[in-house]
Amino acid sequence: MSIIIKQIKDIKEELKKVRDEILLLNEEIVKLKQNNNHLSANKRINDHELIERLNRDTDRITVDLWVTNIDVLTEHLEKVFTYNLIEGIIYCIKSHIIKTKTPMPIAAFKEKKNKLFVITEIGGDKHWIIMDTAWLYKLLSKLAQKFTKTFIQLQPKLLSLTMEENISNQMKIMDTTKLLSSGISLIQRWLYTELL
Repeated sequence: MSIIIKQIKDIKEELKKVRDEILLLNEEIVKLKQNNNHLSANKRINDHELIERLNRDTDRITVDLWVTNIDVLTEHLEKVFTYNLIEGIIYCIKSHIIKTKTPMPIAAFKEKKNKLFVITEIGGDKHWIIMDTAWLYKLLSKLAQKFTKTFIQLQPKLLSLTMEENISNQMKIMDTTKLLSSGISLIQRWLYTELL
């Protein structure tokens, strides 16, 4: 009987050692995870690496075709009349995203604050590139032209408006200078947050 009691004590002692080792290993795992999170947070990913990663996904339509497919409707014009062209464009893009439910040809990464990437066609092949201000201006100008075209088409329906209201609405539609200044950065920030 004393041999069994001694063996039980030895087993208990071994179990305590194993438990202590498990606790130490758990502490090490927690420390490693914290270090890994710290390294990941501090790791700088360069634009080239992101573009290489994105170029694995070229099944999306190009950003030019995507903008061409956006419809500007009366409800979008109403946003322009109520607020301004920038708000109308944002509302129009939101509506298009909800309507199409296809992957956007625009990407953003939390590691690259307010930087956007777009898929476009270069030499007959699709490639992801950085969307700079000139690119964004080009796309927003296309949308602004669509707003103008829709506004002109709706002119007969807008005859009930007073001359003053009509001129005010025309000025809001034609005001692409706002698009050049504060509008581009506003839409860029909005797109960035929508994509994350």
